[in-house]
Amino acid sequence: MKPILKDLCFTYRQTRVGKDNKDFKLFKFRSMKPDSDKSSLITMVGRDPRVTRSGYYIRKYKLDEFPQLINVFKGDMSLVGPRPGVRRYVNIEQVLPDKLAIDLEYVDKASLWNDIKLIFKTFKEIASK
Repeated sequence: MKPILKDLCFTYRQTRVGKDNKDFKLFKFRSMKPDSDKSSLITMVGRDPRVTRSGYYIRKYKLDEFPQLINVFKGDMSLVGPRPGVRRYVNIEQVLPDKLAIDLEYVDKASLWNDIKLIFKTFKEIASK
């Protein structure tokens, strides 16, 4: 049996669109086989065959998101709020309407208290898995 960490690569960066429509490199732990993002940027529902064995676990427990704290400290993105999109999807007229609705709802209700509630809801969701 091969070690679970053998296929885990810690260097994955993807260009995202941030504040003022500026591109930046989003940091993540690699959870997919190399070059998987070239075939499709949308993750499939269920068990995506592009996800590595170790990638399944780091995604399940949201560990792949931790390197994004570097982006937060650099000022590329905030800890809470709308997730920066991939340029390819940002300028399409009909972009995932549900995502946009959620983003707009967040902007309408933006406050420190709502951000704190979102952080605790996120921890609760991660802990329940």
